[in-house]
Amino acid sequence: LRWARMVDDAVDVRPVSRPCPRPPVFLRPSRVSVTRVDGWLSDPYGYYARYGLGLKKLPPLRIESDHALRGQILHRAFETFLAVHPEILPPDADGQFLCHLQKAATALLHETETLQFWITRMDGPVRRIMAHERIWRETSKFLATEAFGSLILDVGGQPFTLYGRADRIDRRSEGYALIDYKSGGSFSSHKLQNGDLPQLPLEALILERGGFRRSDPDVQGLEDFRGRASYLGYWMVNAGRKEEFTAAVEGDLTALITLVEDGLKGLIVHYRNEKTAYINLPDPRRMPRYNDYLHLARVREWSVADSDAEEVIL
Repeated sequence: LRWARMVDDAVDVRPVSRPCPRPPVFLRPSRVSVTRVDGWLSDPYGYYARYGLGLKKLPPLRIESDHALRGQILHRAFETFLAVHPEILPPDADGQFLCHLQKAATALLHETETLQFWITRMDGPVRRIMAHERIWRETSKFLATEAFGSLILDVGGQPFTLYGRADRIDRRSEGYALIDYKSGGSFSSHKLQNGDLPQLPLEALILERGGFRRSDPDVQGLEDFRGRASYLGYWMVNAGRKEEFTAAVEGDLTALITLVEDGLKGLIVHYRNEKTAYINLPDPRRMPRYNDYLHLARVREWSVADSDAEEVIL
């Protein structure tokens, strides 16, 4: 009972300050995934925790049916569906894909009752995306799914590794198409064109430099698996979207790819300065979509005491 009373018996309360580590240059990260560049901009501390300290969030004891899990299921469903139907879509493509979606959910979960409502609601989005797929294949040829790629950038005479996994790569007459599937989130062609969504342009950079390789070494034409991308697109398979379920840019993408590459190199140079701190959530107007380091950074503690952090979203 005395210990319980002592919990609130604090003589001097000193909330922790906002984390802003400044490690020496040789301890700073020298790599990043294409999917983490946006997170580096919105939460440098989270980037440092992941790549500098090597800290990963442990898997939860109970898997939550959230956007991340639904995204994994959607990606696996497309991967297995495209493996079975790489060239010609079956007449019942909608039903076939829903079967792959169900199998993907079963493979990732021991019980799928919590996802049944979501899968049921996917009937409309699947019909729309399969209708789009059928038209898309008239001018495009599927090449690869879940292709891993990497690229070593020379930044100021020092190497920096950029890597990532492309959801899908197709071949069109004008060049390659890079496609990313999304089950939720805010994506628009305007953000993509402005470089605010750097993932696909960075994948295009890796592709242009010949950094992607196919998982199957027996696939013919592997030496041709490089070149310029002419289409970058997010395909949203989301029950909440009935219109504009694709966000894409196409044509000559040289300026966009150069813009994003220069931005990444500028970011690398900026954080190679020992005076630059990896600040936690520096801009409340730009928050990461997912944040695995809120507890580690003790955001709830310092944001209450920090008058400059009043708008931080927890």
